[in-house]
Amino acid sequence: MSHPWQFVKTIPGHSEPINAISVSPDGRTLATASKDRTIGLWNLQTHQLSYTLCGHAQAVYAVAFSPDYPLLASADLGGKVASWNLKNHKIYRTFFYLDRPFSHSSYVFSLAFSPDRKTLMSASADRKIRLWNLLTGQAIHTLNGHGSAVMALGVSPNGETLVSGSSDNTLRLWSLQSYQTYKILAGHQGWVLSVAISPNGKLIISGSADQTVKIWQLSTGKLLGTLKGHSAGVFSVALSPDGNFLASASRNEVFLWDLRRGSQLEKTELEGRYPVTFSGDGKQLICGGQVAGSIQIFSAGVQEPLVAINRTVTIQWWNVLDVAPTASRQDVKAAYRRLAKQYHPDFNNSEQAKAKMQEINQAYQAFQKLSLKKL
Repeated sequence: MSHPWQFVKTIPGHSEPINAISVSPDGRTLATASKDRTIGLWNLQTHQLSYTLCGHAQAVYAVAFSPDYPLLASADLGGKVASWNLKNHKIYRTFFYLDRPFSHSSYVFSLAFSPDRKTLMSASADRKIRLWNLLTGQAIHTLNGHGSAVMALGVSPNGETLVSGSSDNTLRLWSLQSYQTYKILAGHQGWVLSVAISPNGKLIISGSADQTVKIWQLSTGKLLGTLKGHSAGVFSVALSPDGNFLASASRNEVFLWDLRRGSQLEKTELEGRYPVTFSGDGKQLICGGQVAGSIQIFSAGVQEPLVAINRTVTIQWWNVLDVAPTASRQDVKAAYRRLAKQYHPDFNNSEQAKAKMQEINQAYQAFQKLSLKKL
């Protein structure tokens, strides 16, 4: 992944912004939770929307695959949590409604499964974390401790620790044996909006409204480092399957970091807020669109775009984009969008248009690299 990522394509699917995304354990399917009250299922091999799940009455804000695929969980802003059988695309179980005992009394922001496939965890604006039995749908336990909304969850690979991030600016480490907090991590100066745990279970990654990403040692709670550069709150973080690379997203920007060196590899600007994740093989970086309800696919660290069109830009980027070499960033973006409406496969499916769109993407990437050097 030392090679800069390359934009591959934008895939439309939702009619409203995407709030959360999750990749299936086999790496073949992407699930997207949207404000349009649906969940999209995307084939990551063909880059096509394969199915839309309908069953929520309010905006869907969280989605997570069970380790026991094909089970998927989703939650909405009305407090409803559901699990889906993806073999028949039907709701397998609804865990609670607002008028039931043990229900969350406010928005559900995050979901996580235990590695043993027995428990679903939900985090809410009501400051509580609920643990649910996947088979019966019954509440197992309620975790209390945060002083404000619980925004994000992560579970260690060994299933012993639950990590939660809150708008009280802290992270809590919970024992899933005793259901008690055994460590509080303080250091962020703003809401903790996102959490990820490294595949080897050694690191906790947290993104915050204070515009930083922090790296913590899970075993001790020690702060190992702080990544800076975002210009807004970091509401999504994701680790590559090998744990070497980190993607972090805030409003209008996505960063790629090399955790082995603690250095920033790439920055790209995308309009809106984008939840991020990696594909199962680590070769795709996937961003869920907050503006148009589409997903953006980038090839991360490969020499060729995943949608292979063997053509390179042999002339200056400004000629390809039909702008002046001194054009402003805003003018270049406008030109790119205008050309995309003419040559993108969604509008023109000819082979000539595909080749032209690849040339346009490469030219725009060249402009972005030049802009980053000036930062």
